[in-house]
Amino acid sequence: MTIASQAFKNAATIIGINLLFILANRAMEAFLLLQNHYLEGIVSSVLLGTMFDLSMLSLVSVLVFVLFLFTPSGIANIIKTSLLIISFLFHLLHLPLLTFFIQTLTPLDRMLFANTLKELVFTIRTAGINLILVSGMLVLYGFIFWMLVWALKRTNIAIKHKKRIASAVIILAISSFWLQPGSFGFKTYHNIYIQENKSVYFYKDAIGHFASKVFSSNDGNEFYSNALQFQEYFDHLDYVSVEYPFLNVRQKDNPWGVFFPVKETPPNIIMIIVEGLNNDFLLPDDGVILMPFLDSLKRKSLYWDHFLGTGEMSYAVLPSMIGSLPHGEIGFTMLNDAPLHLSLINRLRPHGYQTGFFYGQGGYFHQKEAFLKRNGIDLMVDKTDYDQDFRKIIDPHSNYFWGYHDQDLFRNYFRTVDHLDGCQRFDIFFTATMHSPFAIENEDFYHERYNEIINEANLSSRHRTFYNKYKKYLRTLLFTDDALHYFFNEYEKTDCFENTIFIITGDHPMSEVPIANQLKKYHVPLIVYSPMITQPKTIGNVSGQFEVYPAILDLLEINFGVELCMYTQSFGLPAATRKEFAAETVIPLMRRNRLVDEILYENYFLTKDKLYKVEKGFRISPLNHPAIKAKLQKMLEAYNNVNNDMVRKVRLMPDSIFLECTGL
Repeated sequence: MTIASQAFKNAATIIGINLLFILANRAMEAFLLLQNHYLEGIVSSVLLGTMFDLSMLSLVSVLVFVLFLFTPSGIANIIKTSLLIISFLFHLLHLPLLTFFIQTLTPLDRMLFANTLKELVFTIRTAGINLILVSGMLVLYGFIFWMLVWALKRTNIAIKHKKRIASAVIILAISSFWLQPGSFGFKTYHNIYIQENKSVYFYKDAIGHFASKVFSSNDGNEFYSNALQFQEYFDHLDYVSVEYPFLNVRQKDNPWGVFFPVKETPPNIIMIIVEGLNNDFLLPDDGVILMPFLDSLKRKSLYWDHFLGTGEMSYAVLPSMIGSLPHGEIGFTMLNDAPLHLSLINRLRPHGYQTGFFYGQGGYFHQKEAFLKRNGIDLMVDKTDYDQDFRKIIDPHSNYFWGYHDQDLFRNYFRTVDHLDGCQRFDIFFTATMHSPFAIENEDFYHERYNEIINEANLSSRHRTFYNKYKKYLRTLLFTDDALHYFFNEYEKTDCFENTIFIITGDHPMSEVPIANQLKKYHVPLIVYSPMITQPKTIGNVSGQFEVYPAILDLLEINFGVELCMYTQSFGLPAATRKEFAAETVIPLMRRNRLVDEILYENYFLTKDKLYKVEKGFRISPLNHPAIKAKLQKMLEAYNNVNNDMVRKVRLMPDSIFLECTGL
């Protein structure tokens, strides 16, 4: 047997087993997508993805053949066994990566390394995954793999037309260098992700993550040039110095002031962050209203319908909403050594405000409790602070104590604060029912109510299929909406109601339900309701969560006489209130993987290396404009540089300014 024939024989088993499992994995992906999601072009996208996988396999096949061509015969079996073990692990680990994608419609990437072990355990336990079933599937997968290896080794298949097959493999291998997902066929947000090989996507991004750690530069001499560049590109703020790049002087625009009276009594402030609240839930294009109370409330409020969160997950919302703080390395709340910073909590305490945070889950998640305690929160309530008569939610698959649903969150609040005096409070709620495991009370009631709404609606077959497919998730909207209704009804009975400002937003859109495009994954509503509002208004100009904190400061100082210091580290200006759609703001955006590589600037949106034009409704269309693209890339680079410098140097402002503004 010639050297080439022996090399071909050694490579054949490895290439054959990988070919079989690539086809099997893609078939399983198509089946699971069709079972769990309603998307156009699933089959076509999977077929395109299979073609990309085969192209990649062809390249690997050439490399494996060349490896065996130059491998001494004495160690050929060792090399073959090693490559089979690598192939086995690759395909075995593909199962959990595929499971993650089926649930989120986003491939897993370096996000895995941005979470603590405790948070990873929480995520897995609350994802509704049957761990026994998954373990059984992994064992079965392994058994099938090695049985096929055994069968292939003992099957001596005579290959005719070897030269033609080799030529086809080489052509496919060469094509892999420029043939990428999205290069043709479906180019929508989710379809491109379907075309990606989930394992290759993860390993490429993981390598990039660790490589960036090794080769990143922390040259302290670049600090001042980074600061100057940042302040030059983000020139909407009145900066103090380059020593503290984010520190600026409040401009006191007070755009919300015209909607409120001028009074001497400072208002009570209630902030409600609704997990998974997509703005599309309040403006459905098919007329189905699953949050009727919140829909009615927005009509009596200041309602921003083009409003963006600052991150794709819940770690971003608290720092943005209460402090307009930069993102930090993996989220500001996750910083173990956080710099001194100002927030509504520590700024309002010197003015007589009592502060509280109310949550139905564990305060450790995304280090919410640690962040809030650093800010001096007076009362921290999480799942460890509920009486025995509240029903615990236990995940049936893992027996994990998830926490309490939203209706109990609000019931517990009235029980907790009933003994507290005064109406000068700043209280924050963080709901969680619209999040896995999507557990609700009175499940049969909400199941029937949901079906009744869908059946009575005049829906197209496409929309009806959508609502049936995502029933498990969308019926929680009804439950949380009832919880909010209960809260407002009860709060209206208190003496504080008439002088209270309610601020409602989402942390991010519900990720289990398909989202139209990359920008819409940040699209949440902002509702500012108060009995004091003189004129409700739907506001069309684009704003973001960075812009709430400065707006509240201006409103409190100018309308209610709360004297606040002039300094802030706020990244945003107060959220404007023009009725017409206008994109005149700048918002860096942190993706699920903790990279800030997306940015909205005026009516342009840059995601990684792709530029889009932004239109009303956050519709986006590709734009070929090298100058604008280069500018946005420079802005992202400048922001990330000072953001990283802030983490490395652990400073946002001098001690003297922090003490002046907090009265400590």
